[in-house]
Amino acid sequence: MVQGVFMRVLLSILCLFLPQIAAAKPPQINAISWGGLNYPNSLTPSDKGNAGFDLTSKISVDFNWLIGKGKLIPYLTLYTQRDTLGYVYNTKEKSTLGIALNYKINRSANLSFGVSYAYDYRALVGVGYSGFGLTADYGLYRTWPLKNEQQVILSGWANLRYPGSVSPSDKDNIIGQGRLTLAREHPLWDTKFKGAGFVALGLFKDKEYNDFNNKVQLDFGLQLKRKIKNTNLTLSAKYRIDRRFKSAETYSGVVVGLSWLIIGKPSTGVKKSRNKAKGWLRKLIRIDT
Repeated sequence: MVQGVFMRVLLSILCLFLPQIAAAKPPQINAISWGGLNYPNSLTPSDKGNAGFDLTSKISVDFNWLIGKGKLIPYLTLYTQRDTLGYVYNTKEKSTLGIALNYKINRSANLSFGVSYAYDYRALVGVGYSGFGLTADYGLYRTWPLKNEQQVILSGWANLRYPGSVSPSDKDNIIGQGRLTLAREHPLWDTKFKGAGFVALGLFKDKEYNDFNNKVQLDFGLQLKRKIKNTNLTLSAKYRIDRRFKSAETYSGVVVGLSWLIIGKPSTGVKKSRNKAKGWLRKLIRIDT
């Protein structure tokens, strides 16, 4: 019911603003990939000794379709998830095709609303689910420079999903979740590594009041970061307090993780040939310029 109403409203908005939709610039393809390894996967007793892995890749195409102050962007997302104990709900591949109306609130924050179609395949049981969904996303990243190349970083994200997933058990569920992180980052001597201490707060809620979707998490931790070309690697260790609302259980302990963020930069044009050796090799063979 809600989906049908939303789709009609979305189509009405598109028709209303159709004359403003223009492609004055060539389409720009943007690619981004992120994921991580965590041990344990969670602090619940069922995840004792369990490690979790997830990987997401997203390709979006910017046609410069403007609707008012927003930009309409289609995208494709590929997601995979695994764990070492082989739980069915942690073993899946998911493909999502969608379109979102993005708003840039300011230099640090953005907001988007969209509709998507997803296919979710559970490999261990050989079952696939598919269906449409509505999305709302918020992103925040702001920095304050300090002395000696240090900086304070405030980052966060939040999203709202209906239904919670394309699984039949979630067909009428609504999930809202978000996390806010405050970190102080500084370079480590003369290396390319950066260290940071951080505190993070996460809040998760759903309409069905499932225990795993209704919780608050508080993290205190340390990070070691390294950038290699267009890839950011982060090694972290944190002490987490995980409070579940439904069961009134509190879990706590140390979680270690390795995460990465890869921002693709599609090349344009023909790369120029290099006529001279680079770096130490140039010095070794004594090329004069």
